[in-house]
Amino acid sequence: MIKKILFLNLLLLLITSFSFSQKDKIKIDNDVILVNSTPVFKLKTFQMQTFTLYDLNDTKLAIFNCLDYYDSKEISNGNPKGRVVYFDATFLNEDTDKCEIPCNGFKKQLAQYILEYGLVKDGKLDETAVKQFVKIHGNKFSDARNRSTTIIIQR
Repeated sequence: MIKKILFLNLLLLLITSFSFSQKDKIKIDNDVILVNSTPVFKLKTFQMQTFTLYDLNDTKLAIFNCLDYYDSKEISNGNPKGRVVYFDATFLNEDTDKCEIPCNGFKKQLAQYILEYGLVKDGKLDETAVKQFVKIHGNKFSDARNRSTTIIIQR
């Protein structure tokens, strides 16, 4: 009985602490990404498949191009065609670093991902964060696509 009461108290404490924890509020206002009402960067959409990251002075920082392929290994009830969707990210820095990231949603989710990895700092690309981001993500989607077992016959 005492263990049950302690467990319930601990659970209540955890729920309360999570509900009151500070979270940054991300909003989008005409392509401007705001964190707690402060403009941080711009994320513009081109043909619903390409997102371009700009600083607040409209200098291009990166391009996120949404790509897809089909892989028989990815076929499931929820994905009957085996479609795999990802962003090909190109950073417009001195080395033109590239990598691929999952495409989990669109503009707001991409903005959250950029913020989570700290890619923009003081209005420009954070070179250290970009290098780390590229090393973490690599090119796993194009590598998997090149190994894909799906055969497409064009007539």
